[in-house]
Amino acid sequence: PLTTLAVVMTIAVCVAVNTAVFTVVDSLLLRPLPFADAHQLITMINLYPKAGVTDQQNGAASGDLFDRSGYMPAVAEHALYRNFEFPIDRDGVPVQVKGLGVSASFLPLLRVRPAEGRWFNADEETPGRGTVVILTTEFARELFGEKRATGEKLRLGNCDCLIIGVLPAGFRFVSPEIRYLIPLALGANEKQSRHSNGYGYLGRLREGATVEQAQSQLDGINARVTESLPDLRELLANAGFRTEVSLLQSW
Repeated sequence: PLTTLAVVMTIAVCVAVNTAVFTVVDSLLLRPLPFADAHQLITMINLYPKAGVTDQQNGAASGDLFDRSGYMPAVAEHALYRNFEFPIDRDGVPVQVKGLGVSASFLPLLRVRPAEGRWFNADEETPGRGTVVILTTEFARELFGEKRATGEKLRLGNCDCLIIGVLPAGFRFVSPEIRYLIPLALGANEKQSRHSNGYGYLGRLREGATVEQAQSQLDGINARVTESLPDLRELLANAGFRTEVSLLQSW
């Protein structure tokens, strides 16, 4: 009996471990990303290998969006996103809640449709045009129960934000802790900012285009932009600056 028990327990532990490992591998490596035509989604990350920067999640500057959009034939759509964290009031106690600031192109690029309300428009990316927010379904239910959230107000930090939409149930991007989206309102100086990396960068390849084509086109843009920055040219060369294009699934 003891030998049989030891064998059965060993098999049970092995099966459990293998099941757990396969679950992780399936969700991270085998299963496609939960977005339409996910094979077209790419990320672009600025790297400085000679300065020790060989991998970073938020590896783009705000100005990169304007340098690249419309100048890469292989890439049909571009978007930026950035992590934010603001307090909300919970029974008189401020609680920090994580969210994403995104360009208006972010959700259309991912082909995500609202469960309620609408997405951001280009006017809401302009500084001073008012404050709006989109909630995850889970956060909307946490705050308002079964009541419709669109049209309600949510105080994030010092801003009273108008809720204009709700994401579909189960929406996940980068982190499961993301509870809301706000528009990235970039001023004139931020549109010219380069190498002050703090943003994630998304792209969607045109039908039939390849990562290699996107990489070649981006290399040309980087060379042209670097040439226009004499104060940074030598510094970037010494740092081995390059931008790596890769499939979002691989990243």
